[in-house]
Amino acid sequence: MDFDGLITFSGGLKQSKDGSWRTTNFNEAGDKSGVLGDRLRILAAAHLAKIYPQATVFVLGGRGYQTINPQAPKISDVMERELVELGVAKNRIIKDGESGSSYEQLRYVNSLVKNQRLKKIGLISNRYHLPRLKTMIEHLADLSDLQNAALEFLSAEDVLIEKNPDRWKKEIDEAYQTPAVKKRIQLEEQGITDLKSGQYRLK
Repeated sequence: MDFDGLITFSGGLKQSKDGSWRTTNFNEAGDKSGVLGDRLRILAAAHLAKIYPQATVFVLGGRGYQTINPQAPKISDVMERELVELGVAKNRIIKDGESGSSYEQLRYVNSLVKNQRLKKIGLISNRYHLPRLKTMIEHLADLSDLQNAALEFLSAEDVLIEKNPDRWKKEIDEAYQTPAVKKRIQLEEQGITDLKSGQYRLK
């Protein structure tokens, strides 16, 4: 699929010793629910942006992390900076700094489809996160425009392993065997169960 939009969902932030903010790795706390490994989303998005030079690159994420640290910037600002550092031209990037949760970010994507701004979309997130995104689209009425859209769900882990298996496969496989990532997967699976039963708490 030749994408006209590559959309990266936000994760967490970590403040470095020099005071700057960055996305997080699998060996670091990501949000209130634990690890996220969302740095991989940025690396995958930068790689895909090179493969699809015609695509607009969207980064989603507001100030949700401020519930953990009030001094934190908008996540989309950090994501944009990291993509530029990896070689993505700034004029290709569009930020949505208002959406916070996965649901809010999908509503933003739904609006892009509804307004016919995008025809073929790649949704970039971690492997563990994509099933919940798919389930939201299938079960939430206000995401109905996405149900018939030309979407492809792109696992950041799979993108990076395909790009450089020697660099990434062992590291990612080991990360997915850690208690922290297993806990994250359990939470995602519970979210899917709640969505299907109508008990999911939308934020």
